[in-house]
Amino acid sequence: MKKIILLLLISCSFIIGQDRQQLGKNTIAEIYIASNQVLSMPAANTYYQVVGFSSGVLQNASVSSSRVTIKQSGYYKITYSASFTHANNNTIIHISLFVDGVENTKMEIERKIGSGGDLGAASASSIVYLNANQIIDMRARTETNTGNLTTTHANFSAILIR
Repeated sequence: MKKIILLLLISCSFIIGQDRQQLGKNTIAEIYIASNQVLSMPAANTYYQVVGFSSGVLQNASVSSSRVTIKQSGYYKITYSASFTHANNNTIIHISLFVDGVENTKMEIERKIGSGGDLGAASASSIVYLNANQIIDMRARTETNTGNLTTTHANFSAILIR
């Protein structure tokens, strides 16, 4: 009976070890904003890149100017969450994923800030196919008002799932 139990433990360890090896080959990219980052939005209905991200976990990916470059083709689970405020009343904020400078409308969030200075939060996630060396970033726009968007906290991640 003791031999069978020992054999099962060895098999479980091997499987866990294999998963760790596979994880080491996958692409993981995480960037975040830990404190206030101000984005000037001088024109309505124009997307501006959300800036001020710091690098988190990076594996088979790189970050430059708050843009993530994916090094491996495949399907990615991309998630984004943020808390933010705007200087003006009744401002509708849109935040969207961009791939190589083109909006991916599958991953757009919309949030209304009722009174200037109110804090709002939003999140989005999607499965997106990305080719190696594609660049992804988040951009924001307002529908009518101009002014400053302040991102108080944000997290953006892309994890290769297949």
